[in-house]
Amino acid sequence: MKKRFQQWYENVVDLLPFSILAIGTVLLPLFFLPFTRDSVNLSKELFLFIITAIALLSWFLRISRSKKIRIRRTILDIPLLLFLVFIGMSFLFSTSATASFFGFTHQFVLHILAILPAVIWTWLLIQEVRTPQRWHVCLMAFLLGGIGALVMFLFGSSALLHGVFTPLHLSFVGFNTVSTLNSVFGVYMVLLALVALGLILKKESSLWAYIIPTVTLVLSVWGMFRIGFVVLWVLFATGLLLLLLFGWFAVERIRTSVLSLVLFLCIASVLLAVLGSPASLKLQLPAEVTLGIATSWDITKQTLLSGVTSFLFGSGPGTFVYDFSAFRPALFNTSELVSGVRFYVPFNTFFSFAAEFGLLGVVSFLVLVLIILGAILTSWKELSVTRFQQIARLMSHTRLVSLDGFIISIAWVISTIGMGIAFYDMTLWWLWWWLLGMSIVGLSSGASTLIHEKTYALKLSAQYALLVSFGIVVVTTVMIIFGAFGVRFYAAEVWFTKAQQADIRTSQQYIEQAVSQRPQYAPYHTALARVHLQYARIETEKSVRSDDVVAERLALAVNQAKIAAEIAPHDVEVWDTLAFMYMNARTFAPDANGWAEEALIKAIQLEPTNATLYWRLGNVYAFQEKFDEAEKAYTNAVTLKPNYVAAYMNLGDLYEKEENIDDAIVAYQLALAEAPTQTDVLYHLGRLFFNRGEEGDIALAEQAWTIAVEQNPNYSNALYSLGLLHENKGDLSTAVSFFQKVRELNPNNNDVKQKIQQLLGR
Repeated sequence: MKKRFQQWYENVVDLLPFSILAIGTVLLPLFFLPFTRDSVNLSKELFLFIITAIALLSWFLRISRSKKIRIRRTILDIPLLLFLVFIGMSFLFSTSATASFFGFTHQFVLHILAILPAVIWTWLLIQEVRTPQRWHVCLMAFLLGGIGALVMFLFGSSALLHGVFTPLHLSFVGFNTVSTLNSVFGVYMVLLALVALGLILKKESSLWAYIIPTVTLVLSVWGMFRIGFVVLWVLFATGLLLLLLFGWFAVERIRTSVLSLVLFLCIASVLLAVLGSPASLKLQLPAEVTLGIATSWDITKQTLLSGVTSFLFGSGPGTFVYDFSAFRPALFNTSELVSGVRFYVPFNTFFSFAAEFGLLGVVSFLVLVLIILGAILTSWKELSVTRFQQIARLMSHTRLVSLDGFIISIAWVISTIGMGIAFYDMTLWWLWWWLLGMSIVGLSSGASTLIHEKTYALKLSAQYALLVSFGIVVVTTVMIIFGAFGVRFYAAEVWFTKAQQADIRTSQQYIEQAVSQRPQYAPYHTALARVHLQYARIETEKSVRSDDVVAERLALAVNQAKIAAEIAPHDVEVWDTLAFMYMNARTFAPDANGWAEEALIKAIQLEPTNATLYWRLGNVYAFQEKFDEAEKAYTNAVTLKPNYVAAYMNLGDLYEKEENIDDAIVAYQLALAEAPTQTDVLYHLGRLFFNRGEEGDIALAEQAWTIAVEQNPNYSNALYSLGLLHENKGDLSTAVSFFQKVRELNPNNNDVKQKIQQLLGR
């Protein structure tokens, strides 16, 4: 009995790392936790780290138990190591070490803790998929995970499943558990469909082997119809062409009827790419706001050319948002939709590699790609009709894996091409590495040079036992430390997400909880600063306010903003927030305006094309009565944003203070050209004409005020001004009628009441 138990235990220990990877393959596309702003990627990052850590630990446990180290060396080992080395060097020269290592909780970026687990997963996958049985388990795990995700996407809103999913808050992710973008989910569908169709294409002895791939294919194609993006059909057609080529050379081992289906789907995909999917089949999906390809390339290029360090190592993993700020096109100022948006990722993954990893990172990645392509071509050359005739006779299970290897390799090629049409978030990023590892394993069965397995027996001395134990302790300790950090970071984001939907008092408590869990994360401090500022505003609006309470809240707001600036000195939003806090505190601290100036100058250095920052700097200078500096700042604002109405108005007010009425009128006329129906612009322009009083000015003033009243019949200032204008013209009855309208709107205004009595008494 003891011997049988020991044998069972040995089998479990041997199978444990692979089992963990297989379970992770099924669950990762499905896994999400609906408690954070990004309920998809953040939870998957945590899941990937935990699963990879457990699999790695179990791998070390097997070594400790068996006293043997079995390593499968591949042609990828050195390129993978170089890739990680160059990514590490990019991290060392990063604009923001925190962003490069931990990323952002609300937006997925390519950071160290997303890259490293994916690479380790690939290495473990190569180590553990040693038999055809394990290979097929991995394939089925991939397809089953895809089926689950597709069922949620296609049928999650149905009456049957809605009642099940709603309590789980699946509606929070729109029933898309794979990605925050449906276009990225579409790429995932394309890869599922290609793998499934490739497996159906093969001849199998049992019809049961076709059930899961067939279900996957049907759901994937239906999902592509429901999304309906043209680029997905182009990508699918490209993969189908490669499958057709594969089928041509492997004609002895494939089902020709299915090959005809591949040809039909290829033609249909081309037609759908040209004509578009039927509108009746498309879902009403939310619009996706992503950075354009031209802008992404321009920012990437400028980042690389900004210095030798940036050219070689990039700006650092996950730091594209800082590149965006530094080289943001001025054209963004003119669109209200994106003028205040900072993009954290570029148009596609390739641009992210170039900008963040630099030349060395890109070259090391391309080496990986070229090595796999070389392995595919080398194995492909060995495949001839004669070769497949031999395979048909031998019916070798290993050779069957080789056929699957080409199918997976085709999916990997398409996933690599897909990096050029979208930015891959967590699931697709992991899947690219998964396909890479599976390609090497699959192709190695037909090309023995790809993988060499070596077994190293550990000596049974006390020193070696101690060494192995020490290694396990070190690995376990590192995993526990990083796991603890991951749990704390996730808990902090949960608190912060709760704060977004709470009242101000509860929101402060939740944000403080987030800060306590992750004190070195700047966005939490800026959010807490805004809460304190909101408290100060509420206090100022009270009929009996406490200046001490206002001052205390403003001091707390400034302090939190300063902490954020210390944590993230390259974050424009942090400096902008700090300046805003100083501007609100200057009533109680005369020096705060100067501090606001310094903060805004720093923000402009980081984002030199942001017109709003120049406008706020102009306001700071105007407050200090530095009119020349204010004029320059406002001029810069309208140069960057020619339709900046507020900046034109401030410029006009500045000229008026300098008694330069002519230039003030010109500034307001420029504002009016951009906003011809804005009542404040019309009122002040009329007022300037009225005060200047040159020939024709009174008529222009009357015209401006009349239009303002037409736009807003309750605009008291314009009504009162029209009353004054008609009084000056001697039209007292009309003047009285305008003043009476003002009195109706402001019944407690004694000045208006006296004005009416004065006119009626004449």
